Amino acid sequence: MLNFTWWVNRKDKNGKNIFGGGFLGLDNIGAFDRNMELKDGEHLEQADGTSWMAMYALNMMRISMELAQYYQVYEDMAHQVFEHYLYIAEAMENMGESKEGLWNEEDGFFYDVLQLANGESVSLRLRSIVGLIPLFAVEIIDHRCSAKMPNFRERMDWVLKNKPERLP
Repeated sequence: MLNFTWWVNRKDKNGKNIFGGGFLGLDNIGAFDRNMELKDGEHLEQADGTSWMAMYALNMMRISMELAQYYQVYEDMAHQVFEHYLYIAEAMENMGESKEGLWNEEDGFFYDVLQLANGESVSLRLRSIVGLIPLFAVEIIDHRCSAKMPNFRERMDWVLKNKPERLP
């Protein structure tokens, strides 16, 4: 959790669950150097980096769920990272403030987005493996496992019922 929190606090430039900048372990798959410093506060919001964090949240949820089978204290942690995953998934579609997300409905593909200093954003409509990485951020929740976690199950069901906008 310490490492997950470090990534959340260091690589989410605007605190909106969109990640980029620096080495995310996937920087060699883009068409240009995404570590490059841009001028005037401009920055790149990465589809693959954001997806990597979504998968990280799911992995942490799965680990927490397994631990919660033996130590109930991990049940809250499982729900916390589940919700973080949903925030990331929601942000990938809509970055708020009338900004489009990383998903392009017309193309049916994920793209990196360049955030300009004037507040505008530019979708970098370049097809590469970057746009496929979001497809990896999935997890199947074993009902036998979640059945032993009534608080997690109740909170997850509430979120799914009352916050459908968060569903990927």
